[in-house]
Amino acid sequence: MGKKIFLLVLSVFLTFDCSLATSRAEGRPVTDTPDPSIESSGQSLQHNSILYQFAKGFLDSQAALIPVLKDSSPVEPSVYEDKNGNPFAIVYGVEKDGLITGSIVLNYDLNCPTLLEFNQIPPPHLTNAKELICKNIGLRENQIADELRYIYVFPLLFYIRFQVQTAYQTKEAAYYSYNEAKCVDLSQIPNMPLSLKKGKQVTILSYGKVLSDVPDYNTSTTNLPNNCGPVAGANILGYWAKHGYPTLQYPYDQWDGWDLTTCLYQDMRTYLGFTMSNYFRSGILLHANTAHTNPYSNNPYPCQYHFSAGVSSPSFYSFCTEIDYNRPLAVLIYWQQNALRWHWITGIGYSSYASNQTIIVRSGWGWGLVYLNYNAPYLDNGYVNIYCFDYVYPAP
Repeated sequence: MGKKIFLLVLSVFLTFDCSLATSRAEGRPVTDTPDPSIESSGQSLQHNSILYQFAKGFLDSQAALIPVLKDSSPVEPSVYEDKNGNPFAIVYGVEKDGLITGSIVLNYDLNCPTLLEFNQIPPPHLTNAKELICKNIGLRENQIADELRYIYVFPLLFYIRFQVQTAYQTKEAAYYSYNEAKCVDLSQIPNMPLSLKKGKQVTILSYGKVLSDVPDYNTSTTNLPNNCGPVAGANILGYWAKHGYPTLQYPYDQWDGWDLTTCLYQDMRTYLGFTMSNYFRSGILLHANTAHTNPYSNNPYPCQYHFSAGVSSPSFYSFCTEIDYNRPLAVLIYWQQNALRWHWITGIGYSSYASNQTIIVRSGWGWGLVYLNYNAPYLDNGYVNIYCFDYVYPAP
């Protein structure tokens, strides 16, 4: 996975000066909360070019390895806090051809910056964050999300602290998971796994990506036994239904995936006892490429697309390649202490830093983003082995 893991510190800075722009969206631009140690050095965050140069140097140096970075620029940084409200990071958007295509995260230390992370997730402060919150948590017409503050947890996680306001009152602070598009309690936000000392350069860079709009369907939604394969398939096809293939799933079914899951239960022959890998793929292709009817609901699926499916032995590189192509994949696992216990999960993202290789999955149990150490995956109170990857994607 050599091209995905970058262990570098950009220690040679460019010689030109560039003012830092402020955020185009709600939140706290880097000029709002200067660090006392930085102020005492006589430098202004607004006009200091070290952070910009550091971020731009990374983009330029890695463009050959990550083609999406070619001709891109860091733009509009904002201060992000940890869950306790302390400034922790400065997050740039990555702009290419007028679009925000990712994020660069630096630690909150102007004089000795460390590149914490590059990911292909536009940072929340450069989105219509208020609209996202209102849409996804169902605020009423007279309610708005206001006083937004942005939270970062290494790696890959973004949260938004906000207050719900009406014309008459302001409610207590609430928290929104940008990755999961739902409200969470403060206790559900992980503690920061990094402790960085100011003025000390460290070698850290995480590269990662999450397909956060892959559904998180639950095996408990239906009463069908051993339905983890159809659930994983529903997560994948539910994703593609949002991305140009609408007849794969009824719009009303996007909430819990019941109808799509039950249809795939028949398509994948899971009624025989378990979803074998070959039946997983043939069932996906049957559903996506052939008009047919769900026997559990009698709903017709007039799908006549041209999807392809494949299987391979697992490797971290192949997993990341699928995610880089914006294609969630099915992962078949079994428990080391119980070789008779098999389970399908859905691969939706990854994070790579230092020697750490992490895959991000949907567990099939409604647990949200689940992080698994690829080299020692642990799930549901036991270590698991990864048996195979099953790929599903639209044919060219």
